[in-house]
Amino acid sequence: MLTCDLDSSTCDWVIEYPVVLKVFTQLEIEYTCGGKSLEYECRRQRLDPQVLLQRLQAEIDAAPRDKAESGKSAAVASEGGRLQSLVGYHTDEQGHWVGELSCGHFQHVRHEPPWMNRSWVTHEAGRKAMLGFTLACKKCVEGAPPD
Repeated sequence: MLTCDLDSSTCDWVIEYPVVLKVFTQLEIEYTCGGKSLEYECRRQRLDPQVLLQRLQAEIDAAPRDKAESGKSAAVASEGGRLQSLVGYHTDEQGHWVGELSCGHFQHVRHEPPWMNRSWVTHEAGRKAMLGFTLACKKCVEGAPPD
C-alpha cells in the first residue's frame, strides 16, 4: 500500500520511494521541493494519473527490499564512473554541497537546472533521504587516492 498519492508532492514521493526518481526523470516530472503535487505534474505533462500510479507502483514493487540493493542504488548514477554510495555531506569554501562517497572521494552535488536537477540538495530532508544512493565516481576509475 502506497503512503503517497496524487495529492502528495513529487518531492515527498522521491523521499518516500527513491526508486521513483528514475521514472520522474524519464518523464521529465519536476520533483523539486516547490510543493507541486503528482496530480499537478500529470496535468502539466499530459499524463494519465492512473497509468502513472500503476507504473510507480510497479517500480516500487520491483525494487529489492534490501537497502544496499534498493532503488537508491542507481537512481542518480550517471555515465562514466564507478557507482559508490553517498554516505555524508559537507560544504566547500564557496558554500556548495559536496557528497562524501563510500570510496572516500568527494563529489559536488549541485542543483543547477537545467544542467543538473538535484533539488534534493537544497534542503536537509532531501539530503538525508538520498544517503545510500549511488553516484558515479570518476575518481575511482582514474585510480585516485581518497580525498
